[in-house]
Amino acid sequence: MASQESPYNFVSFLRVGYGIIWLLLCSIIYRAKIYDWLKASVLTSSLATFMIGIGVQLFEKPIIVGLIMFVVVAISVFLLHRMKKQWYHYYSIVISMIATLFYL
Repeated sequence: MASQESPYNFVSFLRVGYGIIWLLLCSIIYRAKIYDWLKASVLTSSLATFMIGIGVQLFEKPIIVGLIMFVVVAISVFLLHRMKKQWYHYYSIVISMIATLFYL
């Protein structure tokens, strides 16, 4: 009879929190005056980190993970379209989706 309490229960909060921090950092960087390709690369890493964190956290519920990924991608595409960004910003979303699917 093993105990269900683990000293590593905090890791799940760190994983998702790290993804949220990256998304917040990405929103700050998109408002800064830096190169667009750098913004797109931060978007790639931010989305991948967030979706991988959620996917690892909810690995037992793949339908919910798929729905969350769909919502995150839909919101990202909507916001990029609204800001009238170049094609490589959309490409960064595709790269982050591929990285997430390979990781999970």
